[in-house]
Amino acid sequence: MPTGITTTTTFNSMSTLAMYVWCFLKKGPKYDVVEAGRELGFSVKFFPADDVCQLTFLKGWFMRNPAGRVEWIPLPSACLKIGKLLNDPCKIVKTVTIDGIRRKATRGEAIRVCAFALSQSYGCIPDDYPIFGAFLRVMRKLGLSEEELPKHLQESWKPRLSSVSVSREVVLDNVLRRYGITVQEVVSVEALLESINFLPALIEHPVFELLCKRDYE
Repeated sequence: MPTGITTTTTFNSMSTLAMYVWCFLKKGPKYDVVEAGRELGFSVKFFPADDVCQLTFLKGWFMRNPAGRVEWIPLPSACLKIGKLLNDPCKIVKTVTIDGIRRKATRGEAIRVCAFALSQSYGCIPDDYPIFGAFLRVMRKLGLSEEELPKHLQESWKPRLSSVSVSREVVLDNVLRRYGITVQEVVSVEALLESINFLPALIEHPVFELLCKRDYE
């Protein structure tokens, strides 16, 4: 079964709920969730928190905006998986319209159409949102827009934001707290992203390794 689809979240949520019900009924309210999960065959990653802004959900985290309201926004590490496709781009994008002429897409054009469509999939992520905002901006700027394709790649199951009012400064503080990544390192990786002038492109930066280690290992 492929990962990153609706059933992943559904099955994981159902399994977690069933584990908690079993723990409560069999162990009582004072149970060790990690040990109880192990008895059921689960490998539990449990991070107790006193504040919702210390929690993650659906590869995103919660931040307070200037009005004090809590908003969900994607983790910066979303940039590591946004390009994961279940099919070769050439199988998804067979034709493109260039200068008003419809023709067969080259591999590079197919990749750029997918890049543009995926850049739209999260909705309104501000360009100044640390790391991920710059990543999406590059995909949007260098990708190819095709009217008939984005609906196939925007992935309707994904949380889609209509607005984000959390400040860059608040996110940068949390990036340092969660990943140990400094403001200077964020600016450095964003400058690297801005230096890309053509897609597809391959880049490396220590920040990507830190994001991966914290959120995917």
